[in-house]
Formats: sequence, structure tokens, C-alpha cells
Amino acid sequence: MPFGSIELVPGINVERTPTKLRAGYAASSLIRFRDTLAQKYGGWIKYYPFPVAGVPRDLHAWQDLQSINHLSVATTTQLGVITTNTYKDITPQQLVSDFAPNISCTINLPTIDIVDPNVSNVTVNDAVFFNVPVSLGGIILDGLYQIQRSRGRTRIK
Repeated sequence: MPFGSIELVPGINVERTPTKLRAGYAASSLIRFRDTLAQKYGGWIKYYPFPVAGVPRDLHAWQDLQSINHLSVATTTQLGVITTNTYKDITPQQLVSDFAPNISCTINLPTIDIVDPNVSNVTVNDAVFFNVPVSLGGIILDGLYQIQRSRGRTRIK
């Protein structure tokens, strides 16, 4: 039986029948073409083994300065980051206090002390938002202020 070489035509042609194609591809599954040659498509693996809440709307991957991979997942219900197979919910939180906090200031200091019995565990990543302007010692507090924590008290600047 004589042998001969056949050069396959790259790409999938669904217009012609397999008999008419002779040296082409009529159907495929999980392949790609690179330099006119067919290669198996690499497939995929699960990056995170558990489902996230909501419907995913956006993903953003990055690598930090220590070469650790991160993937942020924005869904219809929350925002989270997956790092080394651990999911952390970083959805911005909001707490509305029912009681009027104790607000005090010291003359010639740029900080204001706020004590609210309903709020605890604040960090420098948190902020205070005044819905209604408050006048205190000639200062009008209105809008968003970053929290500074010092000596066990919550301070805004």
C-alpha cells in the first residue's frame, strides 16, 4: 500500500461535508489552531472550589509585589477577593447609628473625638458620614471624614 503526505487545511469548515473537505476539519471539540496546526485546547481547572454569592459580573486578576496571585470577584450581591484559595468579602459596609454620639473637640486641634456606644472595632479604613450638618466649636461637620484611631478613641481629621 503506498503512503503519501496530506496537509490538513487549518480552520473548521462547516459549510462542506466531510467527504468534500478531504483534507480539512468538519467538526471540532476543544482544539485551537496555532501556526496552522491543530492543538488540543488546554482546558480549565477550578480556581476556587466553592460557589460565590450572587451572579458574577466582573473579574479582575493581579499579582502583588510578593508574587501572590489575587482575583477580585464582583457579583450582584457582594465584592470579594480570592487569595491562595481563601475568599474574603470586602463589600463596603454601612452602619447607621440610632443614638446621637458624644462629639467633642479641643480648641486649636484639628481632630474631633466621637464616642458612639453602638459602634465598635473601627479602623483607619473606616469613615464617618454626617447626613445632617453638625456645628461644634465653630466647625461645621458635613459629609464624609476618614477615621484616625489614637489612644483608644475614634478621631476624625
